[in-house]
Amino acid sequence: MQCINWENVSVPERHTYRIQEWNKINDGIDIQTGALPKLTSVEALQQLETIQKYKDYHAPLLQLMEYARQLEKEIKEGIVLQTDQIKLIYPTFLVPKPGNKWRKILYCKQVNVITNLIKFKMESSEFIKQILEKQVFATTVDLKNAFHHIKVSSDLLPYFGFAFQGRLFTQSGLPFGYKNNPYLFNKVLSIAIRSIRQKWNIKINNYIDDIVLLHQDKDYLKRTTQEIIAFLQNLGFKIQFKKCHLYPSRVFNYQGQVWNSNSLEVMMTPQRRRIMKIELKRWISATDNGEMVKVRDLAKLLGELNFLKFQMQDASLISKSLSHLKTQAMKKGGWNCSVLLNRRVLGNLQLRFIKIKQNKPRKLEDLTTQALLTTDAALEDWCPTLQIQQTKKMEAG
Repeated sequence: MQCINWENVSVPERHTYRIQEWNKINDGIDIQTGALPKLTSVEALQQLETIQKYKDYHAPLLQLMEYARQLEKEIKEGIVLQTDQIKLIYPTFLVPKPGNKWRKILYCKQVNVITNLIKFKMESSEFIKQILEKQVFATTVDLKNAFHHIKVSSDLLPYFGFAFQGRLFTQSGLPFGYKNNPYLFNKVLSIAIRSIRQKWNIKINNYIDDIVLLHQDKDYLKRTTQEIIAFLQNLGFKIQFKKCHLYPSRVFNYQGQVWNSNSLEVMMTPQRRRIMKIELKRWISATDNGEMVKVRDLAKLLGELNFLKFQMQDASLISKSLSHLKTQAMKKGGWNCSVLLNRRVLGNLQLRFIKIKQNKPRKLEDLTTQALLTTDAALEDWCPTLQIQQTKKMEAG
């Protein structure tokens, strides 16, 4: 791979800068065009433009300083542009991330409401179960600034506006908060993933910006991982090396779960287990006190619990009362209403807490049938037959 000078190339333009490489594996049209608006109607957009209001960023001093630091970095990397050519201005804020970090969010609710959601199928944990083999080695690669790699088309730029300290900005790279981000990023990355499968004899899966590579040969995987990283960098992707695990291992973290190819088991990571225990304790306490909660917060909890259904296959049954409470509240008051936590959901919460505390691994290896008992429904005699491994028969009775 040639040495590339990225110094004067913005993050959203990195793929376009390497368009010749993209043309070798794809026509490159989607890369150059960028994210286009997928609106339900032009009239709805025009109506939004007439009612939009100026909203500057307000927060405690420490968050204000952190926001200013992130904004300055994004301006330097070309992810954010300062401009007065703005048609919609959104609220913007920081949300906490693991490790005492913050993520800058653009609250794109207005444009999200009038944007058609593009549905697509992502390869889930079930796909990993299918390709994971006994004692296979794995490495993981994490892509940096995933959504920011997708440039925003000139048609969409005026509708990603926000204000900070009296200045107006827009997102040149997709912001966190836009509803079609996962589709738009995966559409581009899937082209690279398909090419990797063609070039290298390796099993690969991605979930948004997380990539896992699998192979039986440890040395081959170690060497191939470096080649694939170079291939992705050559296309313009940035690698988050701090989050990558480049030394092949049979126990690896992926999608918030610990996968073990020695025992063919999967369980949640200790960090996720700890966070979920704290969260459920808070909800159990709120239920004991008969508190009112927002339906959105209840839906968020159900989403977090639903994530565990791959490991805990009875998860949906355990959360039945919680789901019913959310559904009934939404029918009466919609997404913005509040609901009283009644005692009926307490059992759901406590049982789920016990399951999470135990963190019992799920066996991924399908059990084979060792024996099959068949019976002859005769009126005069009952003669069951035990068939073992389809080779031997034993008569009983």
